[in-house]
Amino acid sequence: MEDIELQYFIDNQSLLFGQYPNRYLVISGTKVITTGSDWWEAYTNAQKEGLLPGEYIIQLCGPDEKCYTVDIRETIC
Repeated sequence: MEDIELQYFIDNQSLLFGQYPNRYLVISGTKVITTGSDWWEAYTNAQKEGLLPGEYIIQLCGPDEKCYTVDIRETIC
């Protein structure tokens, strides 16, 4: 399930950022269901829409790949 939503976000990121800059998007399938100004607001809005855990993702809508990637570096002494 999460693969579809994340791929939709990546494929449409520039368009979505134009519509929802720096908002947290609740994405189910290939549709933005609701948004929030922070993660908690997006989560509670998803509940109000009747979405259950596992039916959606919450994704920060930023201008570049930094909003959906993690860079892990390990320091070896």
